[in-house]
Amino acid sequence: MKSPGLIHRIKHFLEFFGKISEEQWTQGRLVRFENGKFTMCALGHLGVEQENQLNPEGQELCELLFPVAQQAGLVTTVETTIPYWTVTAINDTGKHNPHPLGNNPRTRILTALRQRLEMETENEITQHHSSDQTLP
Repeated sequence: MKSPGLIHRIKHFLEFFGKISEEQWTQGRLVRFENGKFTMCALGHLGVEQENQLNPEGQELCELLFPVAQQAGLVTTVETTIPYWTVTAINDTGKHNPHPLGNNPRTRILTALRQRLEMETENEITQHHSSDQTLP
């Protein structure tokens, strides 16, 4: 996907997840029912019902966030064979306490998306500058 389309999709996810209150998030499971209410992880909010059966939006989120998770030291290239692990490593605390991206699942996902947006914006600026230099 080219940068403008990618930036649009990242902004879509930022808006989508930004509208979900902190109290509606969980970690360790896709969906949790406790005290009469449902909470979900990022993939659960996207409608994923089983980690090994990602829907298109869940797959896209995993692909978008992989560079951020890798840069933060949360995943390695091995995890590309298990796509959901990228989002799980960001959403859940796991072995990282404190977690490098924030103190709750919502904050971590939004921080990761903002970092990915920064990566793409910098990439777009770099591409624009290099195309300017090739002009006569």
